[in-house]
Amino acid sequence: MDRRHDHAERPRRHGLRDHRPGRGVAVARPDEPRPRRSDPRDRKHGRHPAHGGRAAEEPLMKPSSRLSLGADVINLLIPHRRPFSMVDVIESYERTPRPTLRAARHVSANEPVFEGHFPGLHLWPGVYTIEGLGQSSNLLGIIAAYQDAWEKKGRDPNEVLEALQNLALGYRMQPGYKPEMSAALIESLKTHSHSHVGMSASVDVKLLQPVFAGQRLEYLVSQSHLMEDLARYEVEARVEGRTVAKGVMTSTRSIPPLPAPIFG
Repeated sequence: MDRRHDHAERPRRHGLRDHRPGRGVAVARPDEPRPRRSDPRDRKHGRHPAHGGRAAEEPLMKPSSRLSLGADVINLLIPHRRPFSMVDVIESYERTPRPTLRAARHVSANEPVFEGHFPGLHLWPGVYTIEGLGQSSNLLGIIAAYQDAWEKKGRDPNEVLEALQNLALGYRMQPGYKPEMSAALIESLKTHSHSHVGMSASVDVKLLQPVFAGQRLEYLVSQSHLMEDLARYEVEARVEGRTVAKGVMTSTRSIPPLPAPIFG
């Protein structure tokens, strides 16, 4: 038997290197995935070849309708006042595919709670983070309910957002404010402010990381279910991109009937 011929026909083992002249190419195992080539489209869509082309982590929210409301407008929507007002600003809102709101709270070292929680350590109470998520959910429910009521009157629900944004211009003393555009809305909010409180039915929120003075709490709340006067919200709080609290809240929703016309 010709051993040279036998050596040439002998099957190579997978994963070993063939050292014969001109054959110095590593042979991959059949069960090993081949490396994925880089695709310029990956950068455009936030994918990375090392991750199998999967999309990168989604941002906190991608709003379809920007809504920037400060503390003065928030005080018209809910009755909470300092030191128990846990929402400083509403940053964005979207109605579809489901009502979602993004808000925030700056944690100042001058908060009265830090006098005893804890001495020598400015640790933000976890119950305050949960309260902020609850107030954000309440704000979302109120805005969504006003839009629903306005739509039932055959009007464009975006007019509610325009009236709220117009109010923000007035409180911030910015050009473009039209007092007549939001006068009826202000009257309705002031008259029925006591009815804008959503009573908590259940709270299932886990505190995942501590929050300290000097940090900025970001709230993301999304309405997942609505059953008559009960609303269920998926809630999340973040600090510097890290999730510090996450869970589910269920609360009642009591919105008074709107006068007509409310926006003129």
